[in-house]
Amino acid sequence: MVAAALAGGVTVWVQRDGEPTPAPVVTAGKIEVNYFVSGDSHDADLEYRTGNGTERHDATRLPFRTELWFEKGAALSLRAQGTGTVMCTVTVNDEVVAQVSGGKDGVALCTGQAGVTKALAGAVLPPGGPELRDGEVRLRTVVPIQRFPGRASPTDGRVTDKEAHLSYAELGGVWKASRRANPEVEGFNRTQGFPVESAWDAVIASGVAGSGLMKAYKGDDRLRALVSAALDERQSFDFQGSAIGRDVASQSLKISGHPGWVMARELRYTKDGEDRMTLLVFVAVDTGNPRPSFILMSIPEPEKRHWPDINTVIDSIRVD
Repeated sequence: MVAAALAGGVTVWVQRDGEPTPAPVVTAGKIEVNYFVSGDSHDADLEYRTGNGTERHDATRLPFRTELWFEKGAALSLRAQGTGTVMCTVTVNDEVVAQVSGGKDGVALCTGQAGVTKALAGAVLPPGGPELRDGEVRLRTVVPIQRFPGRASPTDGRVTDKEAHLSYAELGGVWKASRRANPEVEGFNRTQGFPVESAWDAVIASGVAGSGLMKAYKGDDRLRALVSAALDERQSFDFQGSAIGRDVASQSLKISGHPGWVMARELRYTKDGEDRMTLLVFVAVDTGNPRPSFILMSIPEPEKRHWPDINTVIDSIRVD
């Protein structure tokens, strides 16, 4: 596999034709760890340890969160440096085990060991959700998703995501064949896409909501809250704080008799000195299992002739 950057700088793994499908990462027996960074800085430079090494991300928009899996006893480390006050927080199985606020130098360093370091008495998670910037919109009312004009791509059978208990139309035409994905690396179970231009892809993907998103899955409005949190997460991680997000649709769905919710967000950003926009759509479905399942669609504006494919996929979703 090779690494490829999508719009806004997100890095994913792309399988070349003829390569074997990667084996799924087994999380059974591993320990869930979440890293959080918050503060009054707009962004921060981050460096943190994963189960496979160390990752570094500069000028990452705050607040930041990422979910990882470690063997028991593995070293944990999260370092953040911003222009203002920053605070790092590490949770293990939803308990805060490290939390440090940076001093005048704007540096915070949290360390520990997965499954070994004890919970900090009285420590609480920092407030979640990104602060809105000028021009950003988060819908709290129902706005139906539009029927996009034009001819949709042909379909080529159906995609079955067994782990998510969902199936939906597999698109043909410019879309590459659906493939199995590595949920720990890519964040979903199935994906298909096509290149828009160098290091910029359109993507459709499906999977099961991670434990981080489940923190938003509460109350009568839990599906909408989870979808909104998922869009915030994708905007923060994929665009590293460079995008302005404007919700343009938010409505409930019925999928094979199961409740669902869909939201669409326009993400505007600058790429290669030009103003760009990607349409990001997220559908969550309560399949009756402990965690909702989802379908994510991201199609950059230069390929907006394929936005009708969004309607095709939404209309085709079934709970299996």
